[in-house]
Amino acid sequence: MIWTVSSFLLVVIGIALIIKWKDDFIHEGVLYIGMCSTAIGAIVFLGCIVMIIYSHSGVDAGIHADRMEYETIIKQVESIDSEYEDKSKMEVYQKVYDWNADVYSARYWAKSPWTNWFYSKKRVDSLKEIDLTDYEKEAR
Repeated sequence: MIWTVSSFLLVVIGIALIIKWKDDFIHEGVLYIGMCSTAIGAIVFLGCIVMIIYSHSGVDAGIHADRMEYETIIKQVESIDSEYEDKSKMEVYQKVYDWNADVYSARYWAKSPWTNWFYSKKRVDSLKEIDLTDYEKEAR
């Protein structure tokens, strides 16, 4: 949110500087600062808008893909100690670690006022972490 609002304000300030000193040759440096401010702000603002649209479109498909990945990892965790084990424990544990790291990261950045508009709350709320201790008890 703060990135988007800040870049928009940068564009507004740049335009205000250009309008105020467009005919004043004494303040030519201010005019260049206004043009640079407008250009940089516009590029960042457009990037923010594209990222917001991308993160909020196809949320249901993303939730479905996340759920499928979660269930796949859970099945691998459940089959670690079975006689049909075809994955090493380290590979499965690494997948669980990566999944949990992604979940925690998404939750952190979705709460941050700097980046919360870049994450879909619905999708982040649908993510569940994997607790290996729950599955270790079942294996015993």
